Order: sequence, then structure tokens, then C-alpha cells
Amino acid sequence: PHFRPMTASTNLCPTCGATLAEGSPFGLCSSCLVAAALDEVEPAEGDSDAAEASPGLPYATVGHYRLLGKLGEGAFGEVFEAEQAQPVERKVAIKILKRGMDSAQIVARFEAERQALALMNHPNVATVLDGGETEDGRPFFVMEFVDGEPITEFCDSRSLGVNDRLRLFLTVCEGVQHAHGRGIIHRDLKPQNVLVEEDDEGRAVAKVIDFGIAKATERLLTTRTLHTELGRLVGTPAYMSPEQAESAGADVDVRTDVYSLGILLYELVTGDTPFDADRLRRAGAAELERILKDEHPPRPSARVAGGVGGGAAIPASQLRGDLDWIVMRALEKERARRYASAADFSRDLERYLEGDAVQARPPSKWYRLSKWARRNRVALFASAAVFLALAAGTVISTTQMLRAMRAEKAAEERAEIADALNDFFEDDLIAAALEKGALDLNSLIKVLTHAEKKIEGRLTKYPVAEASARLMLARTLLGAAMMAESKNPLVRAGIYANAQRNARRALDLFGGELQSPSDRRYVGSAQTLARSLLELGQAGQALDVTRHVFARLGDDTDLSDKYQGELALSQLQAAAQVGDRRAVLASHGKLLAEGYGDVGIWAAVDHSYRTLAQLALDRGEIDEAADRIRHASILARMTTHSGTWDHKAAY
Repeated sequence: PHFRPMTASTNLCPTCGATLAEGSPFGLCSSCLVAAALDEVEPAEGDSDAAEASPGLPYATVGHYRLLGKLGEGAFGEVFEAEQAQPVERKVAIKILKRGMDSAQIVARFEAERQALALMNHPNVATVLDGGETEDGRPFFVMEFVDGEPITEFCDSRSLGVNDRLRLFLTVCEGVQHAHGRGIIHRDLKPQNVLVEEDDEGRAVAKVIDFGIAKATERLLTTRTLHTELGRLVGTPAYMSPEQAESAGADVDVRTDVYSLGILLYELVTGDTPFDADRLRRAGAAELERILKDEHPPRPSARVAGGVGGGAAIPASQLRGDLDWIVMRALEKERARRYASAADFSRDLERYLEGDAVQARPPSKWYRLSKWARRNRVALFASAAVFLALAAGTVISTTQMLRAMRAEKAAEERAEIADALNDFFEDDLIAAALEKGALDLNSLIKVLTHAEKKIEGRLTKYPVAEASARLMLARTLLGAAMMAESKNPLVRAGIYANAQRNARRALDLFGGELQSPSDRRYVGSAQTLARSLLELGQAGQALDVTRHVFARLGDDTDLSDKYQGELALSQLQAAAQVGDRRAVLASHGKLLAEGYGDVGIWAAVDHSYRTLAQLALDRGEIDEAADRIRHASILARMTTHSGTWDHKAAY
């Protein structure tokens, strides 16, 4: 029961009207106090959740919060503005399950949203403050009150330019990436779920809200049974990815949110969504899937130039080129061709804002030259003057040109020598020192930390050199983590995290600078990154990395190559850890087809068969489980006691 707190002017019991003795506890007479202990006293008038509710509101108060007005509603819940008095005074938003929506499935989804928000703590994601049930048993949770407007309306009403819109959008990507890092996929990113408010200093702050149909990738959001109804679309058609429409929201990963972010950016710069929202809303499930999978929207600049954009559309001249490529990469039909994460999407936008070459399209020499020319106008004008002098037949300029050509050839030779020295340093010196214990762990970590700082200061102007140094550093850190096996697990985790950071940076740099994805430095960076992520327990991200690289390799895939073979092994291990049956089958099928005969690979295939057997048992498919165990037993017999491979043992 809820009772009014006693004040100095209270002389009568609020329940029965009896005169109160001085100092009466809880402001009740002795009879009512005893009755309250036996749970026989009715709440004082006006203190019940449902007492004296204003028109349009289901309750006057919910817990410690007084409802002020309704903010909106969805299919299952209603959101209200409320006021909290204790222990702090503030406005909050309360989401309450609608009356009659108390089926096990809906309650599980509501509970999952509450838990998803509770897992996150980021300035660009709405924060959960409290939760509970109303007096009549309807679950609710309390969030921070975002007094904002949809991001598209915010930008249009203030006539923000393209760069300001992009910088605000980057903070949205940060919030979404934070959710992905907690294993949460939003699945319904749209302007109404990205609100922008101004802080006390007038700065725009974006907040991602409404995780009502969020999906967990690697953790359990609720102990209740939660599933998607067969054939029921999950999400908003105009902001839905092709795989979301195809699988009713079941077969999705973080790249589904990347696609929705791409639509959001498309709308921010053109004033309209890629496909007509009304048309998608009217379409049946099959037609919606066909449109999203088969039809290709115009590039943002073409949409604006065609005069069909809405809102405060950015001029086409500011969108043509890099921004077109960035947006359209996020909107690729095939997931493997999109940005692998919201963070990758964000990094390419940062490159655009900084005037650097973006990774959203193949970096041709002419493209790189155009990017260099924009950043170095003075040098370009000087080069133009030299060219004019050459055209006039100046002998001195001709001599300078020949010298420059010789210098370029010498630079290429120095680069080859540097690569050879890097291999010698990594494979011979560092590896030998680690194996023989010539370096103790603390000293090695200090040396590597110092080296990383030097990379940041000296090599940032030379992308390939920086990438090579970071790859070598990441591999050395992995070796150091092996040395730390008997140490504190937090020490190992920190080393793996440093290795992951450097390997990811190396992969980004090599991906932008090298012409061929089959270059061993690019593949080696991907393998080192995947290995680090697996050691950190982030198998889902490791699987995304391997899929992205193999998609880029395409016909150049050759698992007889050391690094590609090791990358395939990492893909297999990642798929097994996340329990992706189809990915496990595809991975070890690829290894078997390529004939990659390393014993470690076959051991991993054996492990994957056993993983598939366990998954089959979990589904109650006993025959399939037995078949998988039989294959695993055959593979086990194919390795001899000496550790060599014995193909005859299979027959």
C-alpha cells in the first residue's frame, strides 16, 4: 500500500479520521497501522496508480512517477511523459504495456526491450532508469526523457549544411555501434527512433530510442520464450533491408542496421527515402521483398538532380562523387558488399570530412590523384607551372622530371627492401626471442607500447608503411599474449585488445591502399584481426571479418596460401562458436574442396562436425547427430600418432 507522508499539520489519520497521537509512525493511528501490517488498509485516496487519472491517462501515478501526458504508442506499448519527485526531480519517459497485450510472446518482447536498453550506457542511446509493474500487473520501464524531434526534421528546420548533418549522423553511428558491441541489433532504425535535442550549451545531441524489436546476437535478453511469428514482417518497410524482408527479420546481423543507417543518411541528404514509403507500405510481403532485392534506387545526387527529393535537400553538386559512393555502399543488396559495421561506415564518412580518399569504391589512380589535388591545391598549381615550363621545352624542367622518375624507382626498391626487413624482424628476431624466452613479458609490452606511439607520430603520412608496422605489432602482441597464458586473464585480454586495434587499423589501411585483395599483407591483417577477436570472445565480429575478406577475394580465393588457409580456419572456428550451422557447413566444405591438408585444419573440421552434432541434438535430430559424430570419428582416424596426415586411414 501507498500512504501519504505525515507532515507537521497532519492531525487526523488519513484512513479512518481518528485523532493522531504526536509522533504517530507513517501518519496512521495505531489501529490502521496494525491493519496496514496485515495488508488490510486501502491506499489513501489519490495515491493508487489508477486513482484520479487525468483524461487520456491510464493512471495518475506509476510507482514513484506522476504521469503528465501521452507521448506516443506502438503496437504493444504506450509511452508517457512523467515527473519524478524523489530522490531527484526530473522528467522521464515511461513505457507501459498496453491493456490486453499480455500474451507470453508480447510480454517477452517487452521484457527483451527493457533488458536491451539496460545493457547499454552511451550518450547517444536512451538510458533506462527504472522498471517494475503497475498495480494491475502491467510491466513498465522508465527511460530518460528525450525532448527532441526526429533527426530529419531537426536538420531541415535548422537548414543544416551537409557537413553538419554528417557530423550529427556520426554520433548516431556511434550509438548504434555501442549497441552492436553489446550484442544488440536494433532492426528498426528510422528518423522517429533517432531523436535530436539541444543540450544546455545549444549543442545537438542525437539519441537512439525504441529497441522494441531489437534482436540479441550473442546473449539472452530474457528468460521468457521469444520468437518471431512465421511470415510476420519485423520493422518499417521504408527502412527495411532486403534480408529483413526475406526472412521476416530472423536472418539478420549488424549489417542490417548498417543498411537502415544508409537509408537514414540517404533521407538526410535528399529529403526522401530511396524507395517511396507509401508504395512499400501498400505492397504485400512478396512484392516488398522483390522491390528491396531487385530494384535499385538512384544515387542521392541523381535523386536531388531529378527534382524528386523532399525536405531541405542538399544540392546535387555537394553529393556527387564520394557521398554517392558512401551511401550506395551502405545500401548494397548483398550484405558482404556493405560496410561490415556501423564503425566502418562512420570511418569512411570521417575520411570524407577530412578530405581523404574513401573506401566506398575502388581506389583508381585517377581517383587518388583527384583527392590529392583537392588537399594540395598549392602543390598542384606549382606542378601545373612545371608542366607549362616543360611544354615550352625548358631543359632544366626536363632534367628535374628525369630525376623525379629515378627517385620514384628508388622509392619502390626501398619499399621492397623494407618489406623484406619487416619479414626478417617479425619471423626471425621477434619470433625467436619469444620462443626462447629471451624477452620477459613486462619488458616486451613496454617496448611494444612505445613502438605503437612512434607509429602514430612518424608513419601516418605513409599508409602502407603504417599498415605494415601495425600488422607486425599486432602479430607480436598475439605472441606476447601466448606468453601470458599463466598470467592474469585481464592481462591477456588487454594484450589481445591492443592486437585487435592495430590489426583492424592495418586491415583498413591495406584495404584502401593495395590494388589486390589477395595481397598477403591484406589477408594477413584480416587473419590477425579475426584471431584477436576470437581470443576476446567476439566470434560474431570475427565471422563478419572473414566473410567480408573472402567476399572481396572472390575468384582469387586460394586456401593453399598460408594466410588464406589460416583465415578459413578462423572463419570455421568463429562459425562454430556462434552456432551458425550453415556457416560451419560452408566453411569446412570449402576447406575440404580446396584440399588444404594442414593437420590443424582437419582438427578444426573434426571439431566443427562435433559442434554440428551438438546442434542437431539440441534440435532433437538424433540421426543427423549420429552422422556428424561418425564423420568426426573418421577424421580422428586420419591423423597418426606422430601428428602427420594419413589419408589411407579414411578407407
